[in-house]
Amino acid sequence: MHPILPIYFIFSCVLAPIGLNIQDPDAIKQYLTDEWLLGSTGVLIVVLLFCTFTANKMPLTNAESAKAWWWLLNGVYIHGMMDGLAGACGKIPIMVSQYHKVDKRYSYGCTTEGGAPVCVLSLTELFLMAPLSVAIYAGYKWRSVWRRPLEIVVCVMQMTGTIFFVGAEVTTGLQNLPTDRNFDFTLDHIVYFWFAFIFCNLIWFLVPLRILATAFGDINAAVQKAFPPTPPGKKK
Repeated sequence: MHPILPIYFIFSCVLAPIGLNIQDPDAIKQYLTDEWLLGSTGVLIVVLLFCTFTANKMPLTNAESAKAWWWLLNGVYIHGMMDGLAGACGKIPIMVSQYHKVDKRYSYGCTTEGGAPVCVLSLTELFLMAPLSVAIYAGYKWRSVWRRPLEIVVCVMQMTGTIFFVGAEVTTGLQNLPTDRNFDFTLDHIVYFWFAFIFCNLIWFLVPLRILATAFGDINAAVQKAFPPTPPGKKK
């Protein structure tokens, strides 16, 4: 995977409200000047500068750079700003309205039976997965060995969260989604159902699965090298 792919993809999610409100300049201005968006971008810049100046001199490969960007942008924008601040906490009004269109469970509130599951998942992203994802990015820049076991932990959290998020809605008949049951492929169906719900949830399951498999393989190879298997008939 080329390093530019996660950058393009996640920034397209961040900038989507602009395209969806292209005929409302005031809404776009409000979004671009929102304190939570600016604050999140400020965190991104600080982390980038800090990790750049403290990074290991050995450059990352393309594959490592792609995963590093995936973790940084996930931590700051997806887990932190979008799912956490907008989805669970109701910050950034234009983003909140998009979440309500994608999944009505976000509009029910954290203290209701319908809204509590997605709220708990989103708060877990904000307070746990976001900082851990940023830590993994730092681990890549510093070439720290602890990044691999931490990747496995966060990948499992991402995959499990996706299963619970999607599974809970599927088992109740997709009642809270703009489901395209007749395959009409209207603009709203394409944006809010096929892309935001179907495609994005597939991405947040398959990409962590791939990263998890790579991290597991690296750890397994390191353990086998450090503790080679004892040949048959030979005492330890």
